[in-house]
Amino acid sequence: KFDATSVTTTWTQHATLDALCFAKNGKHLFRAQTTNLVCKVDTNADPWTAANWGAAAQFRVGDASSAIVKMRVHPDGTLFILKTDGVYVLLEDGSDVQLYAGTKFTPNGDNGLYSYLFENWIHVTYAGSHYRIAPGGAIQPIGPERLSENDTDVRGYITAGVGTPWGAVAAIYNPTTARTGIFWGK
Repeated sequence: KFDATSVTTTWTQHATLDALCFAKNGKHLFRAQTTNLVCKVDTNADPWTAANWGAAAQFRVGDASSAIVKMRVHPDGTLFILKTDGVYVLLEDGSDVQLYAGTKFTPNGDNGLYSYLFENWIHVTYAGSHYRIAPGGAIQPIGPERLSENDTDVRGYITAGVGTPWGAVAAIYNPTTARTGIFWGK
């Protein structure tokens, strides 16, 4: 916690609250606390108070064999939980649903890790392939790894990205050459 009250930086670490990642959706702040536990707190409550993250606001997502690596809020307001075995959402009643279960992503520590928002889509890499998740949750493979005619050094899978007003910029890792390149797309 940064107190912002002095000219020198003063940081305090909470004794019990920790997180794998955070996401904010409307008035709720979500944190992935353990491999498959997501907790939420109302932003009108003090997130520094551990009791505000109580059992009534805790949800299990998938099973404990696959870790949560990121959480992203889609521009349509849906919270997506990206785990090493796939993509999940929380329903209004707090139950979880694994999306695209038929795709059967092989659990991998990099799955879901490389995600970013661009326009109305969440972009995410699973099993070395890049996808975008559209409003309503439809998934579409769109990555540069699909360009079989690409014989340049700028090929592989996306490991980072950012949306700009002029297009998306992404870092691409080529596992064959162990090199990284930059990709610009619209």
